[in-house]
Amino acid sequence: YHFGNQRGFNYKKINIKKDVEILLLDLKYEVVDYYFLLKFNNWFQKLKFENGIMPLNQKENLDCDNFAMMYKSLMSISSYKSESKNEPAVALISVRQVNPFGGIPSGELHMLNLIFTNNGWYVFEPQTGDLVKFEEYPNQEYIYQIIL
Repeated sequence: YHFGNQRGFNYKKINIKKDVEILLLDLKYEVVDYYFLLKFNNWFQKLKFENGIMPLNQKENLDCDNFAMMYKSLMSISSYKSESKNEPAVALISVRQVNPFGGIPSGELHMLNLIFTNNGWYVFEPQTGDLVKFEEYPNQEYIYQIIL
């Protein structure tokens, strides 16, 4: 509903194509607590650093889609371990990276995360840790797929 009417959290105007492809992988989703998101993101950055999973000299087996899927998967596991009954509302977004964002230069196709929280919708760049409100994300209009 929101994307088809170009409205985001609290019905703020967003610049996304009305026909963006949306793929839902589950029936129900749990809104992510904003403060949990901040704590989780700090843990995620530490986990990457301590395990040498850094976005340096990337190959196809450790590029943007791998980071975004790892983030979504680990968020799901944390939800499971917390005994939540529903999948957290963390999506993968596929976008044409027309404008640089989060330390990633402009280029071709890119994948990052969209998190639906009780404090707004956020785009997270899992390679660098940058987080921005969805309505401030510079590539909204170039998103072509959302996988939730």
